[in-house]
Amino acid sequence: MKLFRMTVLLAAVGATSPLLAQTSTANGDRHVGFGASISNVSGTVAPVFIVPIDVMPYLRIEPEIGYSRTSNEQTSQFQPPVPPPTLGPITTSTTSQQRVTSPSAGTGVFFVQSREKLKIEYGGRFGYTRTTTVFSTVTTTTTTEGTNTSTTKLSGYFAGPAIGGEYFFSDLFSVGAELHVRYTSVDGRPQTTVVPPLPLPPGIIVTPPPRVTTSQKSVQMRAAVVVRAYVK
Repeated sequence: MKLFRMTVLLAAVGATSPLLAQTSTANGDRHVGFGASISNVSGTVAPVFIVPIDVMPYLRIEPEIGYSRTSNEQTSQFQPPVPPPTLGPITTSTTSQQRVTSPSAGTGVFFVQSREKLKIEYGGRFGYTRTTTVFSTVTTTTTTEGTNTSTTKLSGYFAGPAIGGEYFFSDLFSVGAELHVRYTSVDGRPQTTVVPPLPLPPGIIVTPPPRVTTSQKSVQMRAAVVVRAYVK
């Protein structure tokens, strides 16, 4: 909540500061554009598509749509040093795979200062985010195979301050960078699907796992490279 309040405060400062009487110079006739930013989040590339809208020479609103996806897989094998004489060698192989997808949609509000070919932006970003985590484990032995799949869907919001700048290589094209501190709060319920090893031993009863509620809160520092193209 502190980061969210900071975002609102920065937006208010950008709208009411007496320093905003200045106007942009060479790039004052640009109003709407489109672009994309690339940031590295938890070892994966996370693209965000943006639409910069200069509602005033000193005030920018920038809607965004983002998406990130990570996937990793691990396989391990185990064989008892002394197998039972009646069963012969037994090898257990376990393959674990995790996939995480995170779409998001939001907007940014920025106070803009222009100096010829350079723009500096102060403000914040906030919006809706959703995270889906699929974790599956396949355990295989000489005679059996079992699967355990857990899907966790969490949704919530993100908010946080941001600062950035862009340099105009031409009248309608710029390349810049942005630093964004993002606070994320999501919650939801995991769903687990269990396919037990077959055949089942006598007397074994499979019961469904209990339903629980999961919540996550995190703070991330995101550094991004931003490319924008404008329409007069």
